[in-house]
Amino acid sequence: MAGPMDGVQVVEVGMWVAGPAGAAILGDWGAEVVKVEYYPQRMFSDDDKDRGDAKDEAARADRERQRERRREKDIENRIERQMNKTALITLWIDPAEHQIVKYTFDNVWLDFLPGGWLVRVDDIGASMTMGQPFPGVWLPRAINITVPNPPGGMNQIHAQPLSAVLERLTKQPAPIVNRPGGTAAIGTAYVANQPDGYNILVTTPNLYLVIEKDKLYGIKSPFSLDQISLLALLSADPLIMVVHPSMPVKSPKELAALAKKRPNEIVFSSSGPYGITHTPTAMFMHAAGIKMRHLPTNGGGPALNAILGNNSQVLVSSIAAASPHMRAGKLRALAAFGEKRAASASDVPTLKELGYDVQFSLWVGLFAPKGTPMPIVERLSGEARKVAESQQFQNAIHNIGDEVAYLDHNGFAKFWDEDAKRVETAVKSIGLVKT
Repeated sequence: MAGPMDGVQVVEVGMWVAGPAGAAILGDWGAEVVKVEYYPQRMFSDDDKDRGDAKDEAARADRERQRERRREKDIENRIERQMNKTALITLWIDPAEHQIVKYTFDNVWLDFLPGGWLVRVDDIGASMTMGQPFPGVWLPRAINITVPNPPGGMNQIHAQPLSAVLERLTKQPAPIVNRPGGTAAIGTAYVANQPDGYNILVTTPNLYLVIEKDKLYGIKSPFSLDQISLLALLSADPLIMVVHPSMPVKSPKELAALAKKRPNEIVFSSSGPYGITHTPTAMFMHAAGIKMRHLPTNGGGPALNAILGNNSQVLVSSIAAASPHMRAGKLRALAAFGEKRAASASDVPTLKELGYDVQFSLWVGLFAPKGTPMPIVERLSGEARKVAESQQFQNAIHNIGDEVAYLDHNGFAKFWDEDAKRVETAVKSIGLVKT
């Protein structure tokens, strides 16, 4: 099994990083150790002691000048390393525990080193070429958060507090970069091809809705799901089915009965074909064995306006968007799509409660490229947990009527597998949409 420093050549190991013991540890990690230098255990000589005890001002001044020259040389070396895109890592190896216990990165203390990047280890430290990373090391750099949509919307609302809290936790910049286009495919494809640990993605079920739609039409997608690693689920907003108040129905069963009497007459609006509001509506129609006529629009706002103007009679919406109109009597809630009742609409039953095996949520997740080393995935997932637990993030999500629903990458994977199967079945049931 490959070690965390597999393929790294360590050209020298010195006594001050545990000498032969350090070489053995690095070798166990997969590094090729070329040379072990046995530096003598230098003790203070009598002359050293005499100098140390000297009262002579000239001797003390000479020692201070030497220290100052060393400081100046250290600064010159650091500038040179920066120009050459290298850095100095100083290691402290614990031979008994068989691990690196701490290290510095150009004299910056760090506490996370699950692997390599080393190309030289000696009595000073390790020189590392920043352009050639080895698996498992996460160095202090900006973490770019890609939102594959224009500014605004669910992804942006989640990315903003994520960025603020991540910067505070990591003490590094976490800029948000909007890369819209192709129903989030352009931004997703960009991140999928940047497996360096410094590019992450915030997105919704559009991630696999796009893939399923492209498969339906025989189109080659700009990315594949096996290029994506799941970091964490941040929130999951159960959608809600509402009708115009003129509709003579107060439950999904009554809606289904009416639709069977009037097939393809009742109109439902959506944000667009195969989108986050179209797909769950198709899931309900499939489960209820009914057909309604589709009015696609170019977004969630226009779809909502369509039902408010009675141009459509049915809509699946986020609870946050529908709630004000429900309270005003302009919309009537029939059922929610969650696994359990939503805290923000606890009086609305779920479709599962009413006998329909239908579940869908507008979730927002955090992703990284597939090639990102697992230690970095685990670190990012852990940072995401801290973000989700922060009051700043929770306030931001609650303010839009959403619910924080953090899952780490293992929990998210289970959620993902189940949700993806439901979406795949729903998209197949929709079939090809004529334009």
